Amino acid sequence: MNAISNGFIVHRDTLIEKQSVRDFLQASLQGFLYATKSPDKMAQIIGKYRESSDPVITKRGAELSWSLWVTPTTTNKSLGSMAAEDWSATAEALRKYGGVTNDLNPSQLYTNEFVPAAPEFIPLQNV
Repeated sequence: MNAISNGFIVHRDTLIEKQSVRDFLQASLQGFLYATKSPDKMAQIIGKYRESSDPVITKRGAELSWSLWVTPTTTNKSLGSMAAEDWSATAEALRKYGGVTNDLNPSQLYTNEFVPAAPEFIPLQNV
């Protein structure tokens, strides 16, 4: 079972600004992918804005999270891509362990409409 571990949550009203959502997601994903190639620089940048951060811990935390960015159903797809199977597993886990009692329809919980399709957004699979 592969549940969703990360994502962007956008209010329905914000989705009206489609290009803004697309631009924000693209810039964010570029930053995430840059971090995988330059983890020391990523830790330094975070330290600039959060002085109490420890660069070693920041870097290690990021490295541990990278393995969760891609599931077997999103391998070789752009970072940020979601799969119905993963959302079904997430809905099941939320019902079983998260106290969710209502029916969650995975197709109403996500969209890939704003995920950039360019090859540079496909993360290295061994990250």
